This record gives sequence, C-alpha cells and structure tokens, in this order.
Amino acid sequence: MPAITLTSDWGKSGCYLPQLKGSLLSLPTEGFSLETISDSIEPFDTEEACFILRHSFPFFPKGSVHILAVSGKLQQRAALAIVCRGDFFFIGEDDGRFSLLFENYDSAYHLVPKAVECDFVEIRQICRAVRLIMESGGRLEAFIGGELEPARLVEAAGSRAVVMPGQIIGHIVHVDCFGNAITDIGRDDFLKLQSHLINKGLSDGSYTIFAGGPHLKFNKIGRGYDSVEPGACTAFFNSCNLLELAMNGGSIARAEGLERRMEIMIRFNIYG
Repeated sequence: MPAITLTSDWGKSGCYLPQLKGSLLSLPTEGFSLETISDSIEPFDTEEACFILRHSFPFFPKGSVHILAVSGKLQQRAALAIVCRGDFFFIGEDDGRFSLLFENYDSAYHLVPKAVECDFVEIRQICRAVRLIMESGGRLEAFIGGELEPARLVEAAGSRAVVMPGQIIGHIVHVDCFGNAITDIGRDDFLKLQSHLINKGLSDGSYTIFAGGPHLKFNKIGRGYDSVEPGACTAFFNSCNLLELAMNGGSIARAEGLERRMEIMIRFNIYG
C-alpha cells in the first residue's frame, strides 16, 4: 500500500500538524496510509529534512507521496511544487530543497495559486496538491494550464564529498539521537579511489581518516558499532552506504566535540 508521508519542523505541541493530518485524512485517499517520517526537524533546517527524507523515501512502496513541510528561510515563500521522480511524488516549496533530495527528476510543476488561498504555502495548498495527484493517477500533465504549470526547479548548493588524487574530503551532514556522526562520504567513492590507487601501484590501499582536526584518527573501517570494545570509537559504512563515526555504547559527538559541517578527510598512504 502506498503512503502519504510527512517530514516537517512543526513539532508535536502545536496545532498545525494535526490540522494537516486531519485535512489529508478527509481527502478521498483510499488505498493510502498516512505516515510520519519526522516531525522534529529543527526549525527552518531544510538540509536536515532533506537528508532524512533522501535516505528514507526509497524504502516506501511505489506510488507514495512525500510531503516536505519544512519552512524555508526566505522572507517570501517560494511556490509550492509537485515533483515526480521514478515511482514517487514529492510536495514542497521550490526553494532549492529538491536538489538536496536527488540529482535528477522526471517532471516538476508549480501549483497555480487561487485567490482564496494565502500568498504562502499552507495546509490547503498541500492538500490540493495531494488531491491532484490522486485524481490524475499520477498523470499531472492533464492539469497544465489550469491547476498546474510546468516548472524548472530552483537549485541549491548542498554538501558533496570531493574526491581528489589520494584523498576524499567530506563533511558531517547529520548527528543522530545517539550522537553518531554521519558524513557525506560514500562507500562507492571510497572503494573506487582505493581500487584505482592499488591498480596503479600508487598505494597498498591503507589510509587514515581524520575527523574534526588532527587528533581523532581511524586507520581502519569496521563492520559496525560492535566492531570495537564498549566506549571505543569506530568508523564504518552504514545502511545508507555513508561513512559513519560512532562510539560503541556512547556518543562520539559529545565525547569528541563533533558537529554538523565539520570536515572529514580520508587520506590514502601514497608510496614515496
């Protein structure tokens, strides 16, 4: 069963999230479940929201609709967009956030404002976007010229690891509730560079990971949290295939002062 999911910075204590959920449940959305991915995103933190949604949406059933209801930092709200990518639909402000979710998409549309709606993105507009997806069976081009207009999405610069000769430079992009630090360095980039250096006879493939400065170092990548003794730190590629720094049974972020946007470097040992 496909789902309608919510990722928001609206929290649990206000009325906005219940209003949106109630409005969505009042739509003719038979055959869809309503799921919350996260309602505790820090206010205005679209980067955090996009990181969580980026690594969550592929696990949902085909045809799911993902609502990214995180307030943008701009004083004037951007247009509300519906984006189609593969078997999924995404709804959110067109302020650059979608370029943090994926590198490409199939089609995108702006919702044409109605006179009865306010100038900013609100619950009625989100529900109207969901209704259009349901009524069209996903064939949104049928509403062009009326409810929708084709859109070329705004792009924003996001965190991307940089692969250089002999090293990879990335950053911490997420610190979870356990104090584990997740980076933007991917397994594929690591293995590809390591294999290249070995095949060219430039290195034996050994390396050092520097985290947050010269003092916290790792010389091997483990299997997971339990690849070291309790209280010890480790590095490994997690279920998102991203390099994660962790402490078995503790918080590496608190113990080592790691924060989002801190630089992480993998430097391979080059012969000579």
